[in-house]
Amino acid sequence: MLEEGKSYTYQEMSAIFGTRDTQGIKRRFDNTYHIEYTTSGRGSGLVFYLHTIKRKFRLYCVLNLGFSPNSNFDKLRDFFIYLFNDPDFVWRPMEMMEEYLRKEEKGISRATISNYLKTLEKDNLFGRNGEMVYYKVSKNYGEQRAELITREEYSAGWKTYWDMKAKGYNSNAAYSCMRNLHGGSMRKQPKIERNAFFEDEYQRIQDYIEDSFQAEDRL
Repeated sequence: MLEEGKSYTYQEMSAIFGTRDTQGIKRRFDNTYHIEYTTSGRGSGLVFYLHTIKRKFRLYCVLNLGFSPNSNFDKLRDFFIYLFNDPDFVWRPMEMMEEYLRKEEKGISRATISNYLKTLEKDNLFGRNGEMVYYKVSKNYGEQRAELITREEYSAGWKTYWDMKAKGYNSNAAYSCMRNLHGGSMRKQPKIERNAFFEDEYQRIQDYIEDSFQAEDRL
């Protein structure tokens, strides 16, 4: 993570941002991360002195957590707020996370949630503990809904599927029978959980989230 009040050489900034183009580095400062800076020297001897970083959350997510610079960082921030602070959210399967956020008027799709979690799991900030959550997914007037079920209900649903397959039904037809008889598609996902070794990292992320709200207030 870049720090305010520190100097960085051209070589350091080139390695961090993955470009040898001085103007490309400056565009990232000016447009992407809103960094106020001054320079001294020229060419390969150029030095950047960073005064103020206005988009610390975005910078940290890209450089330290591995998120794409093209991410929607307002949505990512919303997701982090629930992930780190709402114990009734973190254990949910992705379909249920999507539904939970929709009810909170935070429109984040299951595909986006999946990408967020994959990125966090790469650095072991979150992991799967092996404990399964069983649920079924159905549609009500075109809107997807997810509902918790027991392991026994999950098994019963898939028994129907395999029984239909044994009778000669194709996969789509057997799947339809399961949905019709049991009120949805039977699914399971391992629970995700925080890694106890990264509590300092979680607090750092929370600090940058708070800073991002304060930065908006200052604009």
